[in-house]
Amino acid sequence: MKKTLGIVLLVALLAGNQARGQGVNLNVSFSDFITFYVSSIDVGTGASDVEMFSMELSSIGGDPVSVVIKFTISIDSAPMGLSYADEFLSVSTDPFDLDGTLRVSNTELNIDTDELHYRDGGAVPIKIEDIQTIDFEELEALQSQIIQTGRLPDGNYKFSISITDPTGNELAYWERVVVSAHPVSLELISPGGQLEDTLNTIENTFTPFFQWESDLCAVCSYRIRVARFDRDIHSGVEDAIEDQTVLPLDQALGFQEVGNVTSFQYPASDVIDLEPGLVYAWQVMKILPTTIGDEEILSPIYAFKILDPTAAAPAVEVTSSEEVAQSPVLQFLQAVMGEEEFQAVFSVDGDLAGFVPNDVISLNGASIDLSSLNSLNTALGQGEITILSVEVQ
Repeated sequence: MKKTLGIVLLVALLAGNQARGQGVNLNVSFSDFITFYVSSIDVGTGASDVEMFSMELSSIGGDPVSVVIKFTISIDSAPMGLSYADEFLSVSTDPFDLDGTLRVSNTELNIDTDELHYRDGGAVPIKIEDIQTIDFEELEALQSQIIQTGRLPDGNYKFSISITDPTGNELAYWERVVVSAHPVSLELISPGGQLEDTLNTIENTFTPFFQWESDLCAVCSYRIRVARFDRDIHSGVEDAIEDQTVLPLDQALGFQEVGNVTSFQYPASDVIDLEPGLVYAWQVMKILPTTIGDEEILSPIYAFKILDPTAAAPAVEVTSSEEVAQSPVLQFLQAVMGEEEFQAVFSVDGDLAGFVPNDVISLNGASIDLSSLNSLNTALGQGEITILSVEVQ
């Protein structure tokens, strides 16, 4: 049980703030992590050279005060079958006299720790008085998952620190919930798609709006990379994305930092301008802060083409009505006009059979892009807007 204690104390203070109580000040600083790998901890001793937290405890006014420190951990985790109602671990120290500012870092803790140190170098002996934990079967299940994955199971870990006097009167209290997860999913939404589909994913703007989706992660960040695809040079989008980028402009960066967001507008300045008629590849990187360093997750690569309004639309041979509405513009027209009228105009025998729109769209006299059109199509499908009349010219 002592070994388990040494490991748990290393993660017990991963996030924090300042608590002020009667007679003591408690301040906890923390590092932002989302994934906690066991390899960052010596399982045999509980020691770690990765600083995850530091805590300072001092008496108000400088007078010595007798205190007891209690650490408590509760876990809400479906994979482990635990909820906050089940107290996972509770650890209390013997009473000791706090005389100065006590500073504790996880890098100084292991199973052999028998004293804590003041900021001025003095030491205070410490002894664990009481340990309570979940039952043996639940503990074995947790250890089994850690061994299989090499990290703490996904879940919400609620840590608390209670500072009391020897009679149990609370002097200060701190609590924080830390999310442990491995959010690696990352999918692109728009613009573009597969390289062979660029005729159906044409962008009519030189500042396209990039969108992607991923698991929720409050401490993660994203980076984006855009490069031109040239069929005479590149064998595929993989070659293109590794070549010279149009974003970022500084080739040494590799990817452009965009923050903790899942969308990004291509800048109108300080980049290489996108050109009509050219195809571009783009990719997103997700940065996960973990206890063994930042983990980089790469998305698939999408390709899109910038509209060239001077180019003639290619002829398309339509063999069935199911192949008609492939363009986002035609899909919108199909929703607006209704299936019967749409097929009468655009099917094999219709007046506009084989028609391919150039994706130049205007709404109330103002130009809009395909993403705006898709938003209108979604709103129409969900009943948020209504078509009053349709006129085909």
